[in-house]
Amino acid sequence: FLHYFQAGADLNNSAQELKNILRLAQNKTLASELSSSWGVYLETVLPQKYILFKGQSYSQRDAALDKTHLLPGRIEFYQISLAGSGSEVVFQKITGTTQNYGSVSLRMKSDHNQVGTIHVDGSGRIQIEKR
Repeated sequence: FLHYFQAGADLNNSAQELKNILRLAQNKTLASELSSSWGVYLETVLPQKYILFKGQSYSQRDAALDKTHLLPGRIEFYQISLAGSGSEVVFQKITGTTQNYGSVSLRMKSDHNQVGTIHVDGSGRIQIEKR
């Protein structure tokens, strides 16, 4: 029972942290920090992680400023469904909107029914749906 509770907490915490990092990228963009757009790249190969980056795209980023966040071992990216079929969300300067809208789902490796989904809409609104 305790293991199940801890695993659920890991999922909730991971979804909340990813949401917070997306919001941080948006806030850095809106503040025009280092006169740049900021984004988050989702790395699905092991170890799975997401990376806060500075730049218009992950491939053209300033890698020296990357901030990497590992997913806990019990959690995995389940489904990434972003406009453009990519693995990154980049926010636009001045508006905080994104062309990479869609959803990112995390799930428990041991219980595929436990899923947390972060939705990012085109206007830049970020929210979590738990199932």
